[in-house]
Amino acid sequence: MIDHPADERALYLIEGDATVDGNQLLPMHLTLLAPGHLPLLTSHAGARLMLCGGAPMEGERHVWWNFVSSRRDRINEAKRAWRAGEFILPPDDHDEFIPLPEVPLTVSYP
Repeated sequence: MIDHPADERALYLIEGDATVDGNQLLPMHLTLLAPGHLPLLTSHAGARLMLCGGAPMEGERHVWWNFVSSRRDRINEAKRAWRAGEFILPPDDHDEFIPLPEVPLTVSYP
């Protein structure tokens, strides 16, 4: 039983076999957990997974493409830095560069 008071929770299966309330989790997929629900997590062969979540963050959030911040000026600075190639990339992640879109195809909040 996943007993945690946070309303915003999710499971991310890294590897192995696991179910939540009898529903199979898919590797590398985020599974949202309903607020207030105490889900039953089971595994027959073992699994590595991550429980994400916590209390909702207070204050306004700005989302633009892959950038999230509580301040719009930080979003604009991130956009400038991405265009300029100033982000430090993970090791071995230099084969492809995704340019900053003019209009993101994701949900955006000003």
